[in-house]
Amino acid sequence: MMTELDHAWAQEDEANPPCLWCDVAYWDLKPHSAPEARSSRSGSGQQRRVIPPGQPHCSKHCRRVLEGMRKPQGQREIFWHRQASWQVAGVDEAGRGAWAGPVVAAAAVLDIPRLLQCSPQELALLRDSKELRSGQRESAYQLVQRIALFFAVGSVAAPRVDAVGVVAATIEAMSKALSSLPDAVDLAIIDGTLHLTEISTPQRAVLRAENAFYCVAAASIVAKCTRDAYMKSLQHNPEFKGYHFERHKGYGTQAHRDALNAHGISSEHRLSYKPLQRYRGSRSSP
Repeated sequence: MMTELDHAWAQEDEANPPCLWCDVAYWDLKPHSAPEARSSRSGSGQQRRVIPPGQPHCSKHCRRVLEGMRKPQGQREIFWHRQASWQVAGVDEAGRGAWAGPVVAAAAVLDIPRLLQCSPQELALLRDSKELRSGQRESAYQLVQRIALFFAVGSVAAPRVDAVGVVAATIEAMSKALSSLPDAVDLAIIDGTLHLTEISTPQRAVLRAENAFYCVAAASIVAKCTRDAYMKSLQHNPEFKGYHFERHKGYGTQAHRDALNAHGISSEHRLSYKPLQRYRGSRSSP
């Protein structure tokens, strides 16, 4: 039953509808004639929404986010730093599509003055970690350690991925990483389409954000290198002898298939993944 206060809030919401810029699920920074976004999922599925030019914004913070989003690639977090001294965290994950191992996410905040001192060759390393070779990723990770104000990592193990699903596990890992930062941030840029409902930090989800924001590229590199280091460490555990996780990092390569055929599944495998269903009854022995 609605109280008098509920009625007052409902009337206020009707008089001041929510800002459409805040009501979108993710941004797509590809060139469009008008900024385009996708609304949250409804019963009829995903619906496209084009936000009309001149649409009012709910706050100064929202207007400044939009202003920065319109800047060229690589200039957005620099703009926010210069205009408002914002600390902007990039958030990305690694291992979402792997058959084994954890989902790892990282959140990274860069020191903008140090970033501006980087050479063009160094800036070229700050991109999607999947586009970098192994040696380049190590160099990129050392660069991130040098120019980051701080970063943090969140991880969700394979059994938890099976229990809640990979999307919920990814959100959990990202939330852990963002909430583990030693200082509050003014804005979080999240790669992809996910929204971190448990996090109160203002956030925007952006498609292909690793190639549009240096801070997200840094998070991508930290997440990938952290997860790779963990998967490599499994070779020293007798339970995982013969799986060669140090080579394929848990992804569905032919070498991984051969190891599964020879040894069955291990405690690091995600049993809910369809390619692994045939191996459910063949758990390896330590």
